[in-house]
Amino acid sequence: MDNEHIVRNAAHYASLSVNARLGAALRTLAAWLDGVKIRDTDLDDLMEHLWQWPTVTVENFDSWEASAPSLTSVGLGGEMPVGLIDKSNARSIPPEDLYNLICHTVEMVYDNIYGAVDNEATLDHLLQIELIALRYGLAVPSASFFADSPYDETGWGPRPGVEQLHQWRFADIRNG
Repeated sequence: MDNEHIVRNAAHYASLSVNARLGAALRTLAAWLDGVKIRDTDLDDLMEHLWQWPTVTVENFDSWEASAPSLTSVGLGGEMPVGLIDKSNARSIPPEDLYNLICHTVEMVYDNIYGAVDNEATLDHLLQIELIALRYGLAVPSASFFADSPYDETGWGPRPGVEQLHQWRFADIRNG
């Protein structure tokens, strides 16, 4: 594959918020897990936690942070649980692929919540997610699906409402 093909979707997120990029990362991770048939409640808990991020406010930040599931530490460079390694191996999936998908998704949020957003780094996280996904016949969703969340002075974009976040999570985006 040539690089132009590889970055066809991830590169289109340059004008979109980190929340939009996170949405794309989470949708890609979920599609990848579904495609490789890896099921795990810890992964579900991690994705649920990260989906909550766009709605976190100053008032509920501490409780959100305290509720971080155990796989959050994996995403920040910790060791992957043996159970996930075993599930990956059982599906003939390199455990590094799952590990890297977790890390890039978690880091997109956690590398940016305690300081200024690193625009280039969040784009790179999404590109790395897409590079892995492409090896399995997947790509990140079309950026047009998240077009209502532009990059702003904070980097996070406008806070999505309940309906918008629900659409980001569950709408059919195969043709987006």
